[in-house]
Amino acid sequence: MMRSFCQDLVWIGIQKKYLHKLQQKAKVIAAMDSMEMPHFVGLAEIENREVLEDLVRETAIANTAYSIAHIADNDDRGIEVAAIYRADYFRLLHLQAMEITILTASAEKCVTYCMPKV
Repeated sequence: MMRSFCQDLVWIGIQKKYLHKLQQKAKVIAAMDSMEMPHFVGLAEIENREVLEDLVRETAIANTAYSIAHIADNDDRGIEVAAIYRADYFRLLHLQAMEITILTASAEKCVTYCMPKV
């Protein structure tokens, strides 16, 4: 019984930290431009799509209706890249994980192409 209670306390603590981090990130995105919300934001070290969905629902940026560009990566460390963008300014043309070589290391990485609406 005590173990379950302790596990619940740990989970509550982790969840509070997670929500705080999301709120802070959303506030930073909202503060990037004093006139309007950013049109395109590139993000690194994202855990998964669910985190992105939680981020765009945060109060500070929720009214902007950001779209998400993300592909689950094969990185063993769980580090993924993604972007959130305003569909009223950008149209996602292509999203694909591509193998690229940087110096001598070869790895599959995600590349995102977006085009401004004309």
